[in-house]
Amino acid sequence: MSPRNLLIATVVLVVGLIAWNHFKPVPLVIEEDWMMAAGSASPAPLASAEAQALVDRLAGTEVIDAELAWNEIGARQSSSAAFLATFGPALRDSRPVAFGMAKERFSGDGHTFTSFNAGQPTAKGTPAFVHTVGQALAYHCWQYEDVSNSGFHGNFKAWWTEWAPGKGLPGVQ
Repeated sequence: MSPRNLLIATVVLVVGLIAWNHFKPVPLVIEEDWMMAAGSASPAPLASAEAQALVDRLAGTEVIDAELAWNEIGARQSSSAAFLATFGPALRDSRPVAFGMAKERFSGDGHTFTSFNAGQPTAKGTPAFVHTVGQALAYHCWQYEDVSNSGFHGNFKAWWTEWAPGKGLPGVQ
């Protein structure tokens, strides 16, 4: 190998290592299965008919419509306090959901973020367990509280077990 080719190979290797260290995948904490404490299949109706309609769509059998409702619910609120004021009683809703959820992590500007999304995980994600309407809604609270950017490195169940009781929300079975 000529000195020129050796130099090129060395530069390529160094650039590759730098890129790997800068863009390497962030390891995911695998979510353990969990269930909300016993709720009700017919909780008290929400104060807003529009909010109630969205929650009812979550419990529907049409997967795409239920996923869209979950996304719309998250887009309507800007804080956990606003979310709980509107959707809090629905966290006790034990009706089953027909869609799956994914936990995904991404990095940018020196921060690593974890998000929960309705649907199947991409190559950068893992499944997040969801069985009920209330459980699906609970995943929104993580994002409003910005848990992933707070230095918390555990899983959702561990966080919810600490956070929810102080808010008068259902715990974990």
